[in-house]
Amino acid sequence: MSGAPIDLYFDFISPFAHLAWWRAPAIAARHGRTLRPRPVLFAALLGHYGHLGPAEIGPKRAYIFKQVLRRAAERGLPLRPPPAHPFNPLLALRIAGDPTLDAEAQRRVIGALFNATWGGGPGIDDPATVARILDAVGVDGHALVAAAGEAPAQARLRAKTPAASSSGATTASTTSTASSPATIRSTRRRSPPGPISRPPPSAAAAEPRARQPLARRARGRKALVKVCFSTTMPPSRWRRSIPSQTAPRP
Repeated sequence: MSGAPIDLYFDFISPFAHLAWWRAPAIAARHGRTLRPRPVLFAALLGHYGHLGPAEIGPKRAYIFKQVLRRAAERGLPLRPPPAHPFNPLLALRIAGDPTLDAEAQRRVIGALFNATWGGGPGIDDPATVARILDAVGVDGHALVAAAGEAPAQARLRAKTPAASSSGATTASTTSTASSPATIRSTRRRSPPGPISRPPPSAAAAEPRARQPLARRARGRKALVKVCFSTTMPPSRWRRSIPSQTAPRP
């Protein structure tokens, strides 16, 4: 492949990192780039920049979880919250950055850990559970879990924070190339710059609001209520609003 590789900085604690992980390989392939996973502790980035995480602000936490469910539904990607959130992602992050894994094994490991976190799995904070998850994708789970508890693995993860911040990473799902850092965002295409042609307004749309029939304005209010309701869906309905298919393999 040609072009600078894409570094994907991520933390399993972020649902947006889950969305980015399943999308990033296709983006890299489309642009002739290689993808380099870079696990980093999101809490360390927050400490580096000196601000709170989204989950620590009540209204922001509620909005973020609703937004990520919408994005997952748009992409046909199932998303189930982990058994507990927040959780300790250190074990999984150290394993994801283990240098003994080749590129293909690393992709399998990271995908399995994301599915165990945000795909309806058992979570990734219990060593025995993580070992079983890794064994299922063809790697030595017990050896990787044991190595993650040693000093070299801890030092490697700590060293990722300054590397991530110097590359412009500010979130738990940030991509960076040699020339420009950026956060992976929506797949929707934007219109090219230039004049936008619109159809001429209908007679009803051109009619002054005060003169429009009362029934028409009532219908508009009902539609607005429906939209408002759909964007303030209570947590008890989140799970029923998500597709049930398995996560795609990159």
